[in-house]
Amino acid sequence: MDHLRAHLFFATTINYMDRQMLGLLAPLLQKDIGWNQVQYAQTVMVFTVAYAVGLAIFGRIADRISTKVVYGSAMAMWSLAAMLHALAATLPGFAAVRGLLGFGEAANFPVAIRTTATWFPKKERALATGLWNMGATVGGIVAPAFVSIAAVMWGWRATFLVGGAAGFVWLAVWLLVYRPPTEHASVPKRELDHINSDRDESVEQSVSWLSVLKYRETWAFIIGKLLTVQCGGSICSGCPNGSMSRGTSTSAIWVCR
Repeated sequence: MDHLRAHLFFATTINYMDRQMLGLLAPLLQKDIGWNQVQYAQTVMVFTVAYAVGLAIFGRIADRISTKVVYGSAMAMWSLAAMLHALAATLPGFAAVRGLLGFGEAANFPVAIRTTATWFPKKERALATGLWNMGATVGGIVAPAFVSIAAVMWGWRATFLVGGAAGFVWLAVWLLVYRPPTEHASVPKRELDHINSDRDESVEQSVSWLSVLKYRETWAFIIGKLLTVQCGGSICSGCPNGSMSRGTSTSAIWVCR
């Protein structure tokens, strides 16, 4: 199962690297494209709205379609979107590719959680999720270091291309090696029994979105996300751009993390 945790970890790392690159490169784009802070904020809003829509759609799709296909398609979508930033030359162009990036990146967490549920018994899922979710923090650390070097050496367009290409490397390995545990040749019966050791025998039933609002646990999660997600969004999008606009070097942006 270590290989699966590694796959999910690197996917999450790439996810957070790609989403932060615009904020880190925004001061350079501000000079080349000529946008202002308000226009930059509008571009970030497009990403946020697309991400919210993608969460709802990919969450539903992940429950109905092959995890391998959904995860692979999403990775291809957001990696292509990341690379298309290199071709954008206007504010509407950046907004369009930013929206595509947000929609595709939204698949990462629903599909990764679904994959975890497929490969791990309930008693091990929290630990497995915590391990691959570290990729979000690692991506936040790696992105400033990578962007500061790549932008100086190659320019911002090549930086977007290289960053997006990392996703296609991950995709090639994913398509080559991923199988559900029941179809994986290297999973012995003993391990398969362990994976299924605490699964419920009851038949899954469809649950409407509105019906879950009657549970206190749902509201606890909603409130928690409302209080924390805006902070993460500010760090990914606002902190790098704002700091650099005030004269902070790209290599020093890691302080914002």
